[in-house]
Amino acid sequence: MVAALYLAEKYTERESSYPHYITVLNLTDIEFPITFKNISKFERLNMVSINVYGIENKQVLSLWLTDDKKEKHINLLYLQDSHNDNLGHFACIKNLSRLMSSQITRKKNKNFLRSKINDCANRLPSKNDKWLEFGNHCNKERVPFIVYADLECILRKTESEDNALSYVYQRHEALSTGYYVRCAYDDTLSSNSVDEGCIRWFAQQLNDLAHRVKNIISANVPMETLSKQQWEAYCSATRCHICEKPFAPDDTRVRDHCHLTGRYRGPAHSNCNLNYKNSFYIPIVFHNLSSYDAHFIIKEIATAYEGHVV
Repeated sequence: MVAALYLAEKYTERESSYPHYITVLNLTDIEFPITFKNISKFERLNMVSINVYGIENKQVLSLWLTDDKKEKHINLLYLQDSHNDNLGHFACIKNLSRLMSSQITRKKNKNFLRSKINDCANRLPSKNDKWLEFGNHCNKERVPFIVYADLECILRKTESEDNALSYVYQRHEALSTGYYVRCAYDDTLSSNSVDEGCIRWFAQQLNDLAHRVKNIISANVPMETLSKQQWEAYCSATRCHICEKPFAPDDTRVRDHCHLTGRYRGPAHSNCNLNYKNSFYIPIVFHNLSSYDAHFIIKEIATAYEGHVV
């Protein structure tokens, strides 16, 4: 402990290079030889935090991890006495990375271990909650509207300046833009268009589309009247059609329907039905956007109208 807290500049192997432990450590009510049960008390008395590691089958294992890592932190290695099973020795670990590197990688490069290993806790799932499951059930529905678009360009020759040693002899110029709006539930609301007005025209088209779609999605179409077969299926249903889990005796069961068409979709838990919402975003699938087309259109789209591009 003293060697870790008071580093010696030279002769680190000599006891005389360090202050005597009685003069620098508070050992009130500490029993000797010190055991693991005394570590917490030692930490509080000396305002330090301690991690203890051991070696088993040539693997470094954690034997004690502090609950409150402090500015003064020490890593110790606990070694069992080869002649006495009831006796062990603590040694200061100067470089934990070097000690553990052989079991992490065969390379001789330096390994950086997490310095805040004690600031987190392992929380294991219980027997009743041990499976990962899909929770964003609203993503099971198709988005009401989606746009597929593409941009075509040409190479326009440029004139060189007088006495110029080098110049840009060609520049890319947007020529035309085409897009297709697909409605998932009504083909009459789908459309496509191509125009040579290009970027400004395309930005205005998206603006107009956003306003049209907002008016359509904001409408709440009442649920259609259920047929006899639908009523019978609803009353006899044992599972929610959204989360696909069974209904419990005390669950509130509701009739889920599409607010855009009024179509009955199936029986559902009340909470599932409330969270099963339509998307208010219009995805735009743009061919080769990130590699080329983006610099032609992003500035115009981002500044042409209110709202934001995700």
